[in-house]
Amino acid sequence: MLLYPAFDGLRTEWQESAALLAAPRWRFWLHIGIPVLTSALLGTFVILLANALGAYATIYALTTGNFNVVPIRIAALVAGDITLDPNLGSSLSVLLVLLMALITVVHQWLLRRSYLHAAP
Repeated sequence: MLLYPAFDGLRTEWQESAALLAAPRWRFWLHIGIPVLTSALLGTFVILLANALGAYATIYALTTGNFNVVPIRIAALVAGDITLDPNLGSSLSVLLVLLMALITVVHQWLLRRSYLHAAP
């Protein structure tokens, strides 16, 4: 769903022009398709990474809390199941927020870059 607008942005004229110039399909994708879609692909990866970093319930349900993933570690430190250290949990939360802010900045930069390249 996130990549549909990017693939919709590929113009059929580009494929037709490449076909008229006797370019094989792989050459179209290598020289036109992938460079046009690169920003959208990287942006989608960044958004999915941010979603995965904040998904506490999914990680806990799949691993039953056995792996040291940042959201699970924060919950364990704040809840005090094994050790109660809300200060360390708070600092991990701040680091997670900073990481999410960095991911958001990278995504905005990629979006701006894709809009600049997509403009006629």
